Amino acid sequence: VTAETAFNAKPEFHLKSLRGSWTCEDSATNGSTQYKTLQIEEGKFALTVSERGGRVRVIAQGEVIVDASRTERSVVTFNATQDSQSSP
Repeated sequence: VTAETAFNAKPEFHLKSLRGSWTCEDSATNGSTQYKTLQIEEGKFALTVSERGGRVRVIAQGEVIVDASRTERSVVTFNATQDSQSSP
């Protein structure tokens, strides 16, 4: 492989690159602090919100798909299942 070929090659992106858990701190509508967590493992995701008092709500969950077939860059899609939205 020449340097020019390697430079022009489309970079590969794999689902395992997304594996992990990410949390951010945010303010709820009432001004209290809440934590939003996105967890991805083995092609599945869960988005949760931790509220005051330790209550954790699942906001969405479903399947993660990486599609590198149609564009120059990989497209990551989060397909939520219909029953993933929890009630308040």
